[in-house]
Amino acid sequence: MAPQIILGCVISYFLGSIPFSYIVARKIKGVDIRVVGEGNVGGRNVWHVVGKKYGALAGGLDFTKGILAYLVGFILGLSPWWIWICGVAVVAGHCYPIFLKGRGGKGLGAALGFLTGMEPLLILFIAAIWGFSYLAFQHSHTLVGCF
Repeated sequence: MAPQIILGCVISYFLGSIPFSYIVARKIKGVDIRVVGEGNVGGRNVWHVVGKKYGALAGGLDFTKGILAYLVGFILGLSPWWIWICGVAVVAGHCYPIFLKGRGGKGLGAALGFLTGMEPLLILFIAAIWGFSYLAFQHSHTLVGCF
């Protein structure tokens, strides 16, 4: 079981290290997303600097790598506890990517993707709460401010 655990964590970390926001911003606008906008290597910064559709693309790719990390652990037959560790590894890879010398994003997209794979009903419940909050207040950050 130990080789599968190590393999799952290493693959998850390297998945997380793929800097999709950096790649999208560089290919579309020729900018280094680390030095423009808020300087964060994440979908939100791409959204503001490069454009909404490219920010959504970068965020969606980050989300996907989180789901893939869950699938890696699942396919390797790891116990749920070790699959959670794969989730930590994918987020660590996103926040501290080896390909960008440890300067990555905040990890929200990768974490959300992983949690969607691990606990889909919980994520649906949270999305419903956010949706109702948005409808009630017409502002997506209102619910976050309540906590």
